[in-house]
Amino acid sequence: MVVGQLSQVNASVATDFGAVQFSWSRKPSLTVEVTVPVGILAYLFVPVADGTMRSCDGQPFGEGLHSVVAGSGKYRRFTVPSGAHTMAVEREAVSGEFIV
Repeated sequence: MVVGQLSQVNASVATDFGAVQFSWSRKPSLTVEVTVPVGILAYLFVPVADGTMRSCDGQPFGEGLHSVVAGSGKYRRFTVPSGAHTMAVEREAVSGEFIV
C-alpha cells in the first residue's frame, strides 16, 4: 500500500507464472504501468480519490474495458489481463492510497 505524498513507486511480485511488474507515478496525474504474465489476471484497485481512469494503452477507457466494477466506495477494481498495460487517471484529488 502506498499512501500520501509519494510521487512514484516501482514493485514486482513473483508468481508461479512469472513476475507481475507494477509502477505508478503522480506527475501530476496518476499513470499506472502493469505487466501481467501469460495465464493469469491481476486485480488493480485505484482509489476514487485519485481520479477517474481515462485511458488504457492509449485508448479511451470504457466501463466494459477490463471489467471495471465499483469497489467499496473508496476504490474501483479493474481486472487486468495478461500483457503490458499503461493506464492514465484524470486526477481529481491531491491525496489517496494505491493498493495492488
